[in-house]
Amino acid sequence: MARGFSIFPNDNFDKGDFRFKTKISYHSGGSYFSSNKGGLLDLLGKKTSSLPNNTQEKYQDVLASFELQYGFTQNTSLYLLIPFGYRTENRSINAEQFGLSDIHSGFSWRFFDRAEHDIKLLVDIKFPTGTTQIGFSDPTQNISPKLPLGDGSTDFSGGLQFTQNLLNTLSIEESLTYTIRFKTLAEYLDSGSFTFFDSNGNSYNLPIGNLEIDWGDELRGHIGFRFKFLNHFFLRVRGSYFWRDHTRVEFFDYNTSGNITTSAKTMLNLGRSHYVSTILALEALLSKHWSVEVGWSHPLMGKNYPLPSLSFVESLLGETYHLEMTYAF
Repeated sequence: MARGFSIFPNDNFDKGDFRFKTKISYHSGGSYFSSNKGGLLDLLGKKTSSLPNNTQEKYQDVLASFELQYGFTQNTSLYLLIPFGYRTENRSINAEQFGLSDIHSGFSWRFFDRAEHDIKLLVDIKFPTGTTQIGFSDPTQNISPKLPLGDGSTDFSGGLQFTQNLLNTLSIEESLTYTIRFKTLAEYLDSGSFTFFDSNGNSYNLPIGNLEIDWGDELRGHIGFRFKFLNHFFLRVRGSYFWRDHTRVEFFDYNTSGNITTSAKTMLNLGRSHYVSTILALEALLSKHWSVEVGWSHPLMGKNYPLPSLSFVESLLGETYHLEMTYAF
């Protein structure tokens, strides 16, 4: 959803300024359970049952976020972002979920300020307020019929943002942030969600809830251009790079001796992820207090391990459209 949404405020605040921002985003993508398409089942290999070959999964995310920003001092602004989401997946398997996603809070501090450029320190904390559980009602299905709205991890992010203003019509913004992620429980691996096999082909439907997942730390880089035209309109163009360190999932390793099969927990390494995307947005100043922005994001290239509990934070590769309304007073 960040990330999927800009969790760092990018406008200057004066002391006592207050802004309320609401943003609606629609995201469409797929294939996080697709057989032979790099989905989770392929990564787990023969240890799990698989969906039919060429299974095509399509999911759609709608996220509404409400963000409060306050100018604590002339150079420091605080913010709180509360997102609500509705997720659906369809085609081969139908699933849906609605509710609160992961809340963000943080601040930006402008410690270098000149007429043509400034530098800010960015700090953000993400709280695991969104559900990571998925309901299970049909034992004949390979996955559960509900999708998680959070990833269960408390994240700490920090970075720098550099902004340069040119000729009153063009500004260039560059930022680099690093996110420290902590292990969390992979509650989406509910009992009955998958069938496991030993080396002899015997199947086991073991309870596998409460397994740990280590998402791996993340690095994000952005460079954007903002063009002003017709006095009240702005065109934003931004390129983004995302990188995630090794993601690991706690897993059962089986050992069969004679008629006895034993299992032990181990960590399954899913590898690193990275991708490049671009964002195009149009902003209009409607009045002294109101502004509106519409935008579109498109992935250009990358390698992503699409686990089903990625939440709305840099959601899986796919198209994203957003509408943002801001009220300042």
